[in-house]
Amino acid sequence: MTVHGGFSQDNRAPSPIEVGCSDPANPCVLPNALQADPPLKQVVSRTVAQLAAHSGAYVRGNENNAHAADGVAFFGSGRLQAYTVLHLTGEWKFARDWELFGRINNVFDKRYATGGLLAANAFDATGAVQPPANCRNEQFNTPAAPRSAWTGVRWHFGAK
Repeated sequence: MTVHGGFSQDNRAPSPIEVGCSDPANPCVLPNALQADPPLKQVVSRTVAQLAAHSGAYVRGNENNAHAADGVAFFGSGRLQAYTVLHLTGEWKFARDWELFGRINNVFDKRYATGGLLAANAFDATGAVQPPANCRNEQFNTPAAPRSAWTGVRWHFGAK
């Protein structure tokens, strides 16, 4: 089972009366109905939190879940562990055609595998190739990407 989800967007333009009443030393006493035109510039920001949860899975070669590790001829569980990772994305439009953005993948630097295989390993602990009779049947896992982050500035050509 795989589950993904999450989104948040803020889009608000403070009214002139809100800005005028924001000074705690000089609080506003006018009713909201007396707001003036024109409204202030709109502020838009987006933050997306993507939580990806994956249940455990059998590795290739163990589709029937019959693999039994014995520590002598067969090594590895034949199964991938379940995992959950968090990714964050943010955007802020700071001028008419300009936007600042950023992304962090795997926020907590979770170590997990996205795939696996039961196969014969022809290498010993030093990396030397062994004859076929000495090959060990092992589980190979494909590690997922570690934490990564980037930021940038985006210019929208001809934006309206």
